[in-house]
Amino acid sequence: MFSLIPGIAQQALGQITKQLNSVQEVQRSVTGFMPGLQEAWVGEDANAFLGEMKSRFIPEVGRLIAAIGGMPSSFEQGINLATETDSKNVSVAEEVGKAFDDIF
Repeated sequence: MFSLIPGIAQQALGQITKQLNSVQEVQRSVTGFMPGLQEAWVGEDANAFLGEMKSRFIPEVGRLIAAIGGMPSSFEQGINLATETDSKNVSVAEEVGKAFDDIF
C-alpha cells in the first residue's frame, strides 16, 4: 500500500530541489546586479529602491530559501516512515497468512 509513496516523494523532492536552485539563482542575480545599479542610478528613488531590496526582498528570499531547503529532510523522513510502515504491513500480513495456514 505504502510502496508507491517513496517514488512519488522522490519525484516531489526533485521538483523542490529544482525550485530551490531557481530561487537561489534569483538571489545571486539580484545581489549581483545591485552594486552596478547603485552606481548607475543615483537619487532618492534609487536609494529607496535599493533600501527596500536590502531590507525586504533579500531577507525574504533568504527565508524562502531556508524554508525550501528544510523540506528535503522532511521528505526523507516521510519516505523512510512509509518504507518502514510498508515493511511492517508485509510482515504482519505474512504472519496472519501463516496463522491461517496453521489453522487450516
